[in-house]
Amino acid sequence: MFKRLLVPFFLILSLLFACSNDESKPEQDDKKTEEHDQASSKQNDEASKDEGQNTDSNKEENGDEITQDSGFLKYRPSTGEVREFVEKGAMLFTEEVVDQNDQYLQMKVTLGSSVTTEVYLWTKDKVALVYQNTSLDDHNASILGTFEPEMGPEVLLGSDSDWELVARETTVKIGNQVLQNVYAIKLVTEEVVGAETIKTRYYAPEHGMVREEVEVTGEGGYKSTVDLVM
Repeated sequence: MFKRLLVPFFLILSLLFACSNDESKPEQDDKKTEEHDQASSKQNDEASKDEGQNTDSNKEENGDEITQDSGFLKYRPSTGEVREFVEKGAMLFTEEVVDQNDQYLQMKVTLGSSVTTEVYLWTKDKVALVYQNTSLDDHNASILGTFEPEMGPEVLLGSDSDWELVARETTVKIGNQVLQNVYAIKLVTEEVVGAETIKTRYYAPEHGMVREEVEVTGEGGYKSTVDLVM
């Protein structure tokens, strides 16, 4: 009799155990589903973050491309701008941007009683002085549509330059302003007999030339620094 009752007892235990497993299985499935959802959400967040970083990186790269494409054009001063250059606080000369187009920039330079019209070929690839005239009737009138470039221009920046490029993307402090991405160029001549004249010019974005240093070597030599009033 004991053996006959034993079988139903184990059947009952088996049924109870099976029911217990069935009740706990949905909870385990729910837990696994929640963990899967959390993992997927984390992966999506990381993917979105990476995509955002890639987008910012692309923007920076595109910005660099735009900057590189503009070349020396971004170093042009604005039309109508009057620029005063001083040495030790005393004004030495002025430059006024009379006119400019996609190729040329016309400037009026006043040094004491002397007035000169200068025209520069100023593109993204080159800056060169191509015209000078002190005898125009009106130095304030644009001549960009009528002037003839002179032979043998003085190339300041770009290929086949007459000036030596000594620094690029450097930093220069003018007055209280710190200018970045500045080009520095140098030219050595023998304007003074028995001595060298060393000129160094600095060009900053949106300003053009912002400083000129002149050193004359030899006996009686001197140094001079002229800065743009910022």
